Amino acid sequence: MNLKLFLRHREVWLSLMSLLGQLIIMVIALVSLLFGDVSFKGAIISILVLLVFSFVFSVTILRLRHLANITDTPDSPMHD
Repeated sequence: MNLKLFLRHREVWLSLMSLLGQLIIMVIALVSLLFGDVSFKGAIISILVLLVFSFVFSVTILRLRHLANITDTPDSPMHD
């Protein structure tokens, strides 16, 4: 895969920024769950946030993988 060509596209950068935001949210939820004094309701909400953002994280990783496959083929629309 041509990394320079891959990183030149806007969709890739948006996906990478999305991954960063998702990681930040998941770390905040995990830290508050593990080290914070949260109620039962707060724990349930933190666990749901972790589950939802874990799913979104995995979908974003799959999207990046798809973009990498598209970039790798010579007749793709992303190819310059």
